[in-house]
Amino acid sequence: MKVFVSILFVFFQLIAYAQTTDFQIINRDSNYFQLWQTNNNYLKLFEKFNRLQVSGNEQIRILHIGDSHIQADIFTNQVRRLFSDNFFQLIAPPAIGFPFHLLNSNSPITLKIFCTGSWNAYTSNKKNHTSFLGYTAYTNDSCADKIIIEINKKALPPVNFNKIKILSNLNDTTTITNPLISKIFLENFNDSIFIKTMYLKDYVESIALSLKADSNNKTILYGIIPENDDPGIVYHTLGINGAKASTFINTLLPEFIAYYNYDWLIISLGT
Repeated sequence: MKVFVSILFVFFQLIAYAQTTDFQIINRDSNYFQLWQTNNNYLKLFEKFNRLQVSGNEQIRILHIGDSHIQADIFTNQVRRLFSDNFFQLIAPPAIGFPFHLLNSNSPITLKIFCTGSWNAYTSNKKNHTSFLGYTAYTNDSCADKIIIEINKKALPPVNFNKIKILSNLNDTTTITNPLISKIFLENFNDSIFIKTMYLKDYVESIALSLKADSNNKTILYGIIPENDDPGIVYHTLGINGAKASTFINTLLPEFIAYYNYDWLIISLGT
């Protein structure tokens, strides 16, 4: 799979340039955008944007990874809004979700995931801590917990979802229920990670899932993705406060990018 990659060390550099024109300490010759017009992946990406603009039938998938600015999803949500304004309001559900409250950290402004019950969590920022995408939550509690997924309607253009992907170690021995679930499809990402896709009977902006785990096994949660198959732009953010390059090196992110078939990968570190 080929994916166009952008590496942004200073986010919104054009804005920063406009706001700092009086500072003589900035070496402007060393700060510039390099546009790869002759790169085939670049051309294919923008041909896909053109087709979406003309027909409204394409789905373009973007993943933007980085540190605290990306976790908060404030600046990136402005980009999401601009996409929505320019592409007929065709915008998909936002960030790859995680219960950040378990890390005593802030959730993205666009999406909140909340888990009840007794959980622990960590990120791959810490030495010798590996993870699927960069953060991990786990529990030994076999009681019926809740996983609450909620899109912030005030932060986003009108957007909803009719599918949910649970990235975890949850196999068929774990029961996830809600009256809106019509069917569940289970995939083996590898020997220990499963992707459970739950199809809903209707589009929603929030949902509470009941979780009943196997009492003999630890339940591990790596992320939650609300989604739909509608045409438009899927602009996922995956941010971790204090993230460095090594944070994502200690993950299976390349394999996940291939699995999800992203068209454009944007990396913002040191922001």
